[in-house]
Amino acid sequence: MTKPVLSRRAALLAGGLAIYLQPKLATDAKIDLPDFLKGVSSKNYKAEAPKVVAAITQALDGKLAKDATLADIGKQMDAMAAVPMEEGADADPNSGLPMSAEELKKQTMDEAETKKMDFLKSKLSAEDMKAYDTMCGNPAEDETPEEKAAREAKAADADPDKKPEMVSKSAMDAALKAVETTATANAVKATIAAQNALRDAEKDVRPYVGDLAMAHDSAEAVYRTALGTLPGVKLAADELKSLPLAALKAVLKSQPIPGQRKAETTPLAMDAAAADSYNKMFPNAARILHS
Repeated sequence: MTKPVLSRRAALLAGGLAIYLQPKLATDAKIDLPDFLKGVSSKNYKAEAPKVVAAITQALDGKLAKDATLADIGKQMDAMAAVPMEEGADADPNSGLPMSAEELKKQTMDEAETKKMDFLKSKLSAEDMKAYDTMCGNPAEDETPEEKAAREAKAADADPDKKPEMVSKSAMDAALKAVETTATANAVKATIAAQNALRDAEKDVRPYVGDLAMAHDSAEAVYRTALGTLPGVKLAADELKSLPLAALKAVLKSQPIPGQRKAETTPLAMDAAAADSYNKMFPNAARILHS
């Protein structure tokens, strides 16, 4: 069987509908769009469009992907029908093959480029437009042979064959995995260090305040709680909060441990009677020099 010959308008619609329907179809589901668009042209589009929508909807009943719907297919067809076409071109059929997705994309891009150039020409002077074409590497309408040679030489120097290095998916995955592994390892180390510091702090304050009844999330918090209960510490809570860990340790070590007496440092003095008795017993002791 040969494909039906389509008008250019119908071929355009076939290409657009193929792009629209592809993600909505269930696995292995297919539809031959030229069969539904045979005989459609710009002249009879308004009359034929509802028929095409109804036929495609009926043909795809039960063949759509989960949660997919064709509720907006009419709007899609109207949008594609608004694409301008050369006057009279729609009257002659093309080769009969619908426009592919790549061809439709190229046509859309070409039309957008044409509109952009028309807009620039309406806003820029002839000299500015020529400078723009030169900057973009496009030939100007009145380009001289010398200008053409200079433009081509500049394009050759740019080395258009050189392609940017692409990072493979496997390399990217490996890099991301390495970053995640390093981050996880650092987080584990930080957690262990924090827990060790917390245990050391609880051990340091135990001789001063015993075991703290409440749980703490950091070593600093342990020291601040302990110092806040010692009568010899004359620092307010805000002042304790501003001190770093090293300073908190120093303040704690400067406090006496409850229950421990200070060593006696005052020497015992002899009373007058004992000193007089000693001098009588050893009258020449004062003459002895101590080295």
